[in-house]
Amino acid sequence: MKTEKPYGSWGSPITSKSITAGSVGISSLDFDPEGNLIWLEGRPQEGGRIVLCKYDPENPEKSDRNGVDLTPKDSNVRTRVHEYGGASMTIDKADNAIYYSEFSTQRLMRMKLGSKDAPEPITPDSGRFRFADGVAD
Repeated sequence: MKTEKPYGSWGSPITSKSITAGSVGISSLDFDPEGNLIWLEGRPQEGGRIVLCKYDPENPEKSDRNGVDLTPKDSNVRTRVHEYGGASMTIDKADNAIYYSEFSTQRLMRMKLGSKDAPEPITPDSGRFRFADGVAD
């Protein structure tokens, strides 16, 4: 039996979460000092975590976008400066390093490209500061 209801008042199996769950957002495309394409990838399926990725189509661990994660699995490259914007990473081509804002602490992290070492914090753990739109100089 059909029931007539006012427009928009019925339940739907289609939710905003179901629409965005499988998608990723790609931003901040750039090249590292060796000419490799890198980008930030927003992953709704991982709670909105943002990961720094590198184009590496020959890597057996590549994603369906032919990229591999550069930042650790517990890292989130995101800043609270603008909440919905503001660059959270910058590349220092002279130092062969990437600097990024770690979301959980809002500290600036330095990650040496090509190194297996974990990223190192370079700002105090005070929680008082926010960092974004960095420029390597």
